[in-house]
Amino acid sequence: MTQSNSEQTPAAPRGSRFLGRILPVAVRLWLQSQVEQIEGLSFELQGSDREILSGYLPAVSLSARQAVYRGIHVQAVAIAADQIRINLGQVLQGRPLRLLAAFPVRGEIRLSRANLNDSWQSPLLQEGLQDFWASLYARPGFQAELAARYGWTELGQLHHSQVSLRPGQLILSFYPQAPSAEPSIPQIVIATGLTVQSGHLLVLQQPQWLATLTAPAGDPIATLENFQWDLGSQAKFEAFELLADAVYCRGQVQVTP
Repeated sequence: MTQSNSEQTPAAPRGSRFLGRILPVAVRLWLQSQVEQIEGLSFELQGSDREILSGYLPAVSLSARQAVYRGIHVQAVAIAADQIRINLGQVLQGRPLRLLAAFPVRGEIRLSRANLNDSWQSPLLQEGLQDFWASLYARPGFQAELAARYGWTELGQLHHSQVSLRPGQLILSFYPQAPSAEPSIPQIVIATGLTVQSGHLLVLQQPQWLATLTAPAGDPIATLENFQWDLGSQAKFEAFELLADAVYCRGQVQVTP
């Protein structure tokens, strides 16, 4: 008898996805334990059990909204990565987790005006602001311009800092030392546009001295025009926007072992 041509070769069985389904649940629980607040958390992991057990994660994605981590408030965040390799076999034996190869993480993040104000006193942002101010202070000619306007050149610590947004502008204000009942040093207010060049350079555009946070315009800060703040060669930003009510950025960061 001849074999019927209607018989078909069975499809190859797909790899088990048990770990790909159960691990995201565990990761979500762990992430929720690491943050002070989070809503709408979604975590997805692609890959067969065999791939995952070998330490290879083909693709990972995460999104959340209204998250708070170490005092930093975020309105929305979404990130994705692929080709991740870790020492999962050693982790299952109780050893620390290690990355075995570098990989890029792509994502976007949005911070509302309220997020910025709620985050502003966090140690992470205050440390960043202090470093940013120190870099501005070291700019050639800036100390002389500062002295001409405020009659003062000491660096000191920053206190009572505030932040505000306008379309295309970020406004920072602070005192360079703790103000007394009648502070001898006036509040410093700087407004500037920001743009990204070469993916990792944050560049000041048309920086100005303002009299107050709400002043519509001020005096140009010539020594800070086109000042560049290097975000690091591992960063590659594709978009950075200062909106009337939010800051939005999109790009990728290279994660290295």
